[in-house]
Amino acid sequence: MRATSDIELLTEFASQYRDHLPSRHETDIVGTFQLSWDAAPEVGRAVLRAMGELAPVGVPQFLLQSVLNLTAGTSVRDPLGRALDELSRLSLLELDVNANPIAHRLILAFARHRNVADSATPFNQCLAAIQEQMDRVSLTPDAVTIYELNLIVPHAESLLTRSLIRPEDLSRLADRLGTHYQALGRYSDARRARTEALASAEKAFEPGYATIATRQSNLALVLQDLGQLEEACDLLRKALASAEKAFEPGHPTIAIRQSNLAQVLQDLGQLEEARDLLRKALASDVKTFEPGHPSIAITQSNLAQVLQDLGQLEEACDLLRKALASDEKTFGPGHPAIAIKQSNLALVLKDLGQFEEARDLLKKAHPVYLSRFGPNHPARRLFGEI
Repeated sequence: MRATSDIELLTEFASQYRDHLPSRHETDIVGTFQLSWDAAPEVGRAVLRAMGELAPVGVPQFLLQSVLNLTAGTSVRDPLGRALDELSRLSLLELDVNANPIAHRLILAFARHRNVADSATPFNQCLAAIQEQMDRVSLTPDAVTIYELNLIVPHAESLLTRSLIRPEDLSRLADRLGTHYQALGRYSDARRARTEALASAEKAFEPGYATIATRQSNLALVLQDLGQLEEACDLLRKALASAEKAFEPGHPTIAIRQSNLAQVLQDLGQLEEARDLLRKALASDVKTFEPGHPSIAITQSNLAQVLQDLGQLEEACDLLRKALASDEKTFGPGHPAIAIKQSNLALVLKDLGQFEEARDLLKKAHPVYLSRFGPNHPARRLFGEI
């Protein structure tokens, strides 16, 4: 052991983790780690270095391939697979139920210790790989994306606690986590992540910077879901004010901020201000996008719902017909966007007393809702109202 190992390094590690090691066996156990480390192949040590920077749970193999810049190999040429087999033989890790490597916390701590001692931490590579994966987030993800990102989330959360991460990187990663949590309906987690994202953005950028306004807007959307409307409204007013200072009148970013604020104002019952903001946003969208663009249809639909609440049913109906026609040209039959527009239009037609057309629209929308959301989703209640 004295001939092959760095005794000073092992003694330091044993002292640091003394409370986690069996009594009177610190040096023996740490020495065993060192011997296994020395026996591991180069790719195997790189795997352990990466795992040491991540959470003590299974690490997806696709993430390790990205961190280590390894391509997915065949059964014959698979450097990652061979490295995992050898590390398993050395009892340094095992595979979990998803066939992803997992290691004991002490082994991971030893790998981090080696990273520092050797000035060879792959923290930045881990961060870049996880950022790339989390950039896939969406409020309407598919099942495969949800599954894969759920494997990434513990490691993303772990990176957020590390002092090595820069505020701007922390803000971006926390914001992506917030989007993922929001898509899953985990609104408390989404609020926590997006609050952290905003706080980090305020540390990283000057007041009024566009990234701060984006983080304010994203946090406000979660607060709206949680029913914290006054706080959401305050954030969205700040975000809109920043956009109006940063961009020329009519810029798409201003229109987005106007639309977001208008939806919260609608929930607060401040319908006239919401209507006026949405009229401005729609005018901007019409100038920015080609006729029939989905963004125009979304703003038309949002404005129509406010007009419906105000009792301005004819104008609301006209806007919803235009929005539905746009979506029918943009999307294929049975697309959820079409079903939403059909349902919204049907409710306005009901208020106008045009029951037969409302019924026919809901008959078209109903099977789409049923196939997408299932028979017990609250949206199904719409179809019993006419």
